[in-house]
Amino acid sequence: MKILNKILFTGILLLAVFLRIWNLGNIPISLNWDEVAIGYNAYSILKTGMDEHGVRFPIVLESFGDFKPALYSYLLVPVLMVFDLGSFAVRLPSAVFGIIGVIFSYFLTKELLKLRGNYKNAPIVSLTVMFLLAVSPWHIQFSRAAFEANIATTFFIIGFWAFLLGLKRPIFLFLSAASLGFSLHAYHSTRLFVPLFLLFLIFIFRENLLAYGKKLLTPAIIGFLFLIPFFYFALTGRAEMIFGRASQTTVFSNSKSLNEAVYKIGEGYLKHVSLKWLFVTGDNDRHHAPSSGILYIWELPFFILGILILLRDKSKFKLVILSWILLGLVPSSLTTEVPHAIRTLILIPSLQIITALGVVKVALTVWKKKILLLPAFFYILFIGFGFILYFHLYFYQMNHEYSRFWQFGYSDAVSYVRQNDQKYKKIVVSNKLEQPYIFFLFFLRYDPKLYLSEGGTRKTKEQAFGKYEFRNINWKEEVHDGSVLNILSPSDERSEPIHTIRYFDGGDAFIIAE
Repeated sequence: MKILNKILFTGILLLAVFLRIWNLGNIPISLNWDEVAIGYNAYSILKTGMDEHGVRFPIVLESFGDFKPALYSYLLVPVLMVFDLGSFAVRLPSAVFGIIGVIFSYFLTKELLKLRGNYKNAPIVSLTVMFLLAVSPWHIQFSRAAFEANIATTFFIIGFWAFLLGLKRPIFLFLSAASLGFSLHAYHSTRLFVPLFLLFLIFIFRENLLAYGKKLLTPAIIGFLFLIPFFYFALTGRAEMIFGRASQTTVFSNSKSLNEAVYKIGEGYLKHVSLKWLFVTGDNDRHHAPSSGILYIWELPFFILGILILLRDKSKFKLVILSWILLGLVPSSLTTEVPHAIRTLILIPSLQIITALGVVKVALTVWKKKILLLPAFFYILFIGFGFILYFHLYFYQMNHEYSRFWQFGYSDAVSYVRQNDQKYKKIVVSNKLEQPYIFFLFFLRYDPKLYLSEGGTRKTKEQAFGKYEFRNINWKEEVHDGSVLNILSPSDERSEPIHTIRYFDGGDAFIIAE
């Protein structure tokens, strides 16, 4: 790597670190229920070796009737040995893996571009991909919260990079098998995409791989070891533990006929190629900053140009990138919530590679034809404005506009309860709130040993520990002698509240009454 490349690489890396670590515990404004569940289960595993249900060293975590891969919680355990249980600690593994993903996007792009032959612009394209990923709204969004898909994407990037290196040096196939194996245990969508994509890669590069003969046996065994839990759950009739809630949200479980399901799959697939979704609106409000898409609008011309460059390519590079995109859309297209930025996060490096091809092509053209310098200057100003606008929307405006979507208020509610705990014999929390028991366990840092000795999480709607009860509240039938504190949702019947916690938009989040 030449000195200039090293300087640019280091600068981009520092930018990626800053954008993912700065004020991590406060932006987004609050942990959501999945983040809290991941955090408390990691805390419980650290203290007891068991999850909230008392399962010892689980492979999957049962949570809210769903089954989540346990890998993120295990990655969080060493973090909790250093930091207190809180927002920063829970999000730190995702932020670190986001940074690692940015680093390896550079090395992956360089290996992919070697498929084009002697491509002299590989270093600058690779640095451009690294920069685009470092500042990507899509990647920042999921690197700054505890999203398992972000972990899976980074493991995939490393595994894919190692696979390409392994075509020349078989020792890297060990790393590839292990990293791709971990991606399967990080997020549900990769359990479908990675095997499909790997089969395609094996077919495309079969001549290189077959030349290794028996040397492929050990990487194959490593890969098989990661599959054993899936075979076990499938053979014991617990397939829901493999795919979690996906088995309930597929188009097959929500369609009356096979024809209807096939139609929905096709429709869902096409919705993911919507430029409006990518560049303007996004989907779920927790998946993007206010008034923005998951990619910058200024990327669109470069993206379109990059597609044209890709389609004209005659090497295996085109086949690999196109298969990455086409197969990467499959898992999300099989579900009812489409388009979906989390389930398609695995695509983001491929889209940035395409965009980088367009950026470099335009940059080289401008460099050769000086007459284009003036319009290029104005477009650079437009790009700069896009950065400033996005950073304002994400790092400032999002907390004010989207506090309710991030389940804001639990920390304040628990803080109020903790300050007034001694005044009451019992604290009742309404189940109309979103999974309140796990938030109270988390923010109270309730001793997991004590929690499990009290029965742990029940497979019922009602939960309880210590003096806390989590259930539906019938206000007229409750005790109102001043010995019970009630934490209510705005829709619960109640008397005059003694305290109210509000979202940033002024709406009521929690009503506290006796």
